[in-house]
Amino acid sequence: MTGQEATTKITEVVASTDPVSNTCQTDPIVQILVYDERDNEAYTIARLCDGNYWMLDNLRLDLSDSAILNGLSVSNTHATEQALSCLKTGYYNGDPCASPYTVSAVSGSFSVTSGYTRAQVKTNYKDDVASATYGVGLGKVGVYYNYCAASAGSYCYGMNDGVSIDSLESDICPVGWHLPTGQANLSTEYRNLWSAYGNHTAFLNAFSVALSGYYFSSQTGLNVSGRLWTSTYFNNGQGTSMRRLYITASTTSYDAAPASDGVSTSDRFVGNSVRCVMDH
Repeated sequence: MTGQEATTKITEVVASTDPVSNTCQTDPIVQILVYDERDNEAYTIARLCDGNYWMLDNLRLDLSDSAILNGLSVSNTHATEQALSCLKTGYYNGDPCASPYTVSAVSGSFSVTSGYTRAQVKTNYKDDVASATYGVGLGKVGVYYNYCAASAGSYCYGMNDGVSIDSLESDICPVGWHLPTGQANLSTEYRNLWSAYGNHTAFLNAFSVALSGYYFSSQTGLNVSGRLWTSTYFNNGQGTSMRRLYITASTTSYDAAPASDGVSTSDRFVGNSVRCVMDH
């Protein structure tokens, strides 16, 4: 599905300020079909029971040949203002950006060596439909992004050079949307969304979960788990990991570190999926 089949830009949706219905969990989900004007990909979005508007599909922005960041996010150098503006809006200082906006991206097999400091993406599976998909979304696996790519070059520190942050400088979500926050036992966007439904099946269906697994040297965990990047820092002493949301069909717990909202950590060189939430 492409943006030509949607008539509303994702950046033009206005958030509702109405209180969430006390029957929200059983009310029909009101879907809105929008398109990302950066590449005309269409997405289903909805206001869910936490009161926020969420993408119900994994992001499919293909950075491998359009807008990313290679050479702008190495050796702890953050992406330039121009690259970020082009990535988020397609414009810089009012003028359309050239395409590609920057040099070329790193794509294909991911690398531990350069996976911390260079953006890496895997697009081969962006149109595959996972059979174990819940809810009302399009069910596409989406593109896999390492954290340097997901952060739009704003967190591309070397393996032992990661720094504590309160929030990302930028990310690859459209303007007016952002990479969600997530941490166990705190009031973060992913935790609040899970808590708004109270049981795992309701959450899976409302959030239209695609069990897309992750990517490193190959696609792993398809139809077994879903892994979504968050914007939340994880202090492991070296800054090698960031928090993610980990979902399976039966639980949101993760190995030896169970959390009611399933938020755990992932090495930044691994390719995970991305969902965006509207600014609020």
